[in-house]
Amino acid sequence: MVSISGPGYWPGQGTADTLRSLRATLHDDRAAALADWVPKWFGPEADPGLARQTVEQILQSGSQVTDLLNESETGDVARLADH
Repeated sequence: MVSISGPGYWPGQGTADTLRSLRATLHDDRAAALADWVPKWFGPEADPGLARQTVEQILQSGSQVTDLLNESETGDVARLADH
């Protein structure tokens, strides 16, 4: 069992390659990467302002998102991607 809010959730869902690519993109241009990635979280009827606000909140959170993504590449969590 993997918590949805934990760092192992997304690798456990078979998205390890996507996460690696995202980490690299965030490193290169954090704001642009988030502006591309975050709107995909919402359905087509969602207000676009919700995605913009979410991007701003993530940018203001500093490195917390990156730290979670980095955790997904280490230890037991990374092995979830292989199963």
